[in-house]
Amino acid sequence: MMTEKATRRRTSVPSVLVVADGRTASELGERLMPFPVLSAHDVDEASEAMRSLTPYVIVVGGSRQRELSADLNALARDTNAVVVRLEELGRGDGATAHIEGLMAHVETRRRRNEL
Repeated sequence: MMTEKATRRRTSVPSVLVVADGRTASELGERLMPFPVLSAHDVDEASEAMRSLTPYVIVVGGSRQRELSADLNALARDTNAVVVRLEELGRGDGATAHIEGLMAHVETRRRRNEL
């Protein structure tokens, strides 16, 4: 019987989940290759993806960024992920570098938790 930890380790691929912003998901998909960039339309889709795919960074866009990010923060803590609002990231190379830095930070934190 597999443990939850083994399952999480198997499915935990460095990835980014973009919530409520398809355009940003497309942009980041090109910029962050080879890392997968997933997309969710709302909190329910995002929550499911966070539980099953355990993305490292969750980028929240759209007009309700503050509300949506507040809803996702507790689940992000449980999965050792980071939630960031698009308005905090900006766009372009700076945003890409920031996300890559967050991914490295989450990877380190998850490895420590496995010990």
